[in-house]
Amino acid sequence: MSDFKINSIENKNGNYGPVIAGVSSVNSTGCMKIPSGTTARRVEYIPQSENIVRDGLVLHLDFANPDCLIGGTHVRDLSGAGVLGIGTIEGQASFSPDGGGSMEFYNTGAGSINFGPVLATPEIRDNFILSANGENRSSGVSTSGTFGSGNDLTVYAWVGGVDMTNSANTLLAVWYSTAGSGYLFACNETAKDGDRPQPSAIVSDGGDSSGAWVRPGWNGTAIPEFDPRQLNFYQTVKSVNSGIGNTTLAVDKDVFTNITLQLIRHGDKWDAKSHINGEQPFIHANSGANNSTESGDWGNSEYREIRIGANDYAMDSAGNGTWMNGKIAIVMVYNRELSDAEVQQNYNAHRYRFGR
Repeated sequence: MSDFKINSIENKNGNYGPVIAGVSSVNSTGCMKIPSGTTARRVEYIPQSENIVRDGLVLHLDFANPDCLIGGTHVRDLSGAGVLGIGTIEGQASFSPDGGGSMEFYNTGAGSINFGPVLATPEIRDNFILSANGENRSSGVSTSGTFGSGNDLTVYAWVGGVDMTNSANTLLAVWYSTAGSGYLFACNETAKDGDRPQPSAIVSDGGDSSGAWVRPGWNGTAIPEFDPRQLNFYQTVKSVNSGIGNTTLAVDKDVFTNITLQLIRHGDKWDAKSHINGEQPFIHANSGANNSTESGDWGNSEYREIRIGANDYAMDSAGNGTWMNGKIAIVMVYNRELSDAEVQQNYNAHRYRFGR
């Protein structure tokens, strides 16, 4: 064993490397480090290896980080931004060891993580209400949008075991229905056999009890049933025949997938973008461009709450709750648009953990 050497360190920072028979190498010429815990999906949480984008980061949850989960009932924001503090785990949502540590939601029992009303403090309001003119931002008008004004929001998440027979598997929501202003980010708008099963977002300004879905990856009105033909993505018959390419998210019990969804406001117009596993695998990468509907503020209705894994079902008198049915390992929220390079940087920071 004295002649056994590792001469390839994968991480440029040298703080993690190859895994051989469950043994992870470290940046050392004289030792190897044995990870603790069960062998199933063993991942050591190494904060130094997270070369994530921090500019504009206002919420960071990582359930592999022991500082994130508090007593199984609360979660702590790791971003250091001081916008959101402690969130409450409500209903049927519980820790899972999958993905090195994740929160599992069951689409029943109204399971979610609740960070409270979006109007609770000026700091929360300024970062989580999306305004056309940027007036809600304490730092002034956002300049990261396509046309240089308005509020932008980016949601980055790693998800696994998502039940694609369930529509609108919710990542983050400041929303309960089209009757009030709000927005919702989801892994899929419809079920896998529906018209639009790709990552999407819905927005409403509450002005006319209507809302608008934005579907990055497809600019048509409908997509027929998907046809899985590739390991990392689902393809639809229509998209393949039209030369559009991959349009929807592939999710699996044992495979975690990265989704980045962005809402970008520029005046009374707005846009949306999506990435899957760090890339935009779409011809129609943007959706909702120059869409002037729902032109008022999103999320400023009284008592609206910020939730991970569900919409604000408590406020929906019709009982139209939407929930995640699957696992979320990481959620990061930014108060600005991220560039393609920044999205790729975040993906590269975490991909080794999920075997990608």
